[in-house]
Amino acid sequence: MADEMGQQEYVGHRLIEVAALPARVAYLIAEGSSDGFRAAVRAATHRWGGMTEPIIEMTSEMDNEAVAKLVRIADVQAVVNVDTDASRAAQLGDSWKLPVVAIDDMRSGAPGGIWEFTSPSESMSDLLGGRLVRPTVQTQKALCGL
Repeated sequence: MADEMGQQEYVGHRLIEVAALPARVAYLIAEGSSDGFRAAVRAATHRWGGMTEPIIEMTSEMDNEAVAKLVRIADVQAVVNVDTDASRAAQLGDSWKLPVVAIDDMRSGAPGGIWEFTSPSESMSDLLGGRLVRPTVQTQKALCGL
């Protein structure tokens, strides 16, 4: 709360708990694409140590229902198109109700881009006065003890 001069009024202590984690994504690669696979492995390894982000090869025989189940179980928040057809990737993203972004735009900060850390929840945003906090390189280094 601010007074008429814009000064912030002290309202007391607040305890909040924050988990700063990368947003989980699923990577879509073209059928038989070893370059796409390597790019997806590099990105997943950088973000989560390669453990929790599925890499999905877009084959003609792909079982969409099984892949949708995998995406739900992995609890991904977005889809990254590494090197597959953009319109097919967009269709899959729509069917899973997830945003799709090209791998080159992953950390661009552009609308639809996927940030290194997840966005605060609504309640967290309310606690911060409606401001969304974007982590900086310094924040990331501090969290990693660098």
